[in-house]
Amino acid sequence: MSELLVKDLMTTGVLTMSPDDSLRELRDMMHSRHVRHVPIVNARQQIKGLVSHRDLLRNTLFDRPRISQYVEDEILASLQVSEVMTTHVECVGPDQALGEAARIMIDRKFGCLPVISEGKLVGILTESDFVRLHASEA
Repeated sequence: MSELLVKDLMTTGVLTMSPDDSLRELRDMMHSRHVRHVPIVNARQQIKGLVSHRDLLRNTLFDRPRISQYVEDEILASLQVSEVMTTHVECVGPDQALGEAARIMIDRKFGCLPVISEGKLVGILTESDFVRLHASEA
């Protein structure tokens, strides 16, 4: 049996957003699609950043119960994704060994790794992908 590669487990068809999109759009999309990590790309699908659910929570007003939903929506609509995204994003290639990618995620406490081929986003590898792999082997 050959060693599994990142491309054997990664999720394709990844939800992405632009640095110019609003935080409100990002929040709504993450909620409706049930995702915790969103790569931020330019028009050529080159990765510019990453926003995690934790980043979003850290930069929203959820912890302020006296703020109405309307006010929060208006504030988030006025902020761009580029204002909260992580810009130094570690990525892996589709032909990288899955074990190596897992080690990076564990050692650096990453919840995901974008997958890049020829400079463009082609997928994402998340903790959920590993859980799915383990569940299929059980």
